[in-house]
Amino acid sequence: MKKIMRIFILAIIISILGFGLWYVRPKISTNTASTVTGVVNSITYENIQAATPYDALVLIAKKNNLVLQTKQYDFGIFVEGVGEQKMTKDKVWIYYVNGKSGEVASDKYELKQGDTVEWKYTTPIY
Repeated sequence: MKKIMRIFILAIIISILGFGLWYVRPKISTNTASTVTGVVNSITYENIQAATPYDALVLIAKKNNLVLQTKQYDFGIFVEGVGEQKMTKDKVWIYYVNGKSGEVASDKYELKQGDTVEWKYTTPIY
């Protein structure tokens, strides 16, 4: 009887975990970020003197009078908004270096000579 009860409880726990993972998985959009007049959805730049993607974003934001919203965490700075495009549950700002998304915070990644940096306001992929 105890063995059947353990199996039953284990089955319930596995079902709850499976449903939880399915429920919280973000919906992935195939739309790509694009630049729209008056609204910033993507920022791409090359040949800028900056140590990190975050430093480059700060320079570009100042040059274009864009307000940055950031938050400091233990792992680094997280960009919550650029101009009028604020982070939502469906859209976030993600940086890419040479076409690859960053694996560390934008203020921790060290740029190398010739790197191309792009910031996209896009659906996160977890």
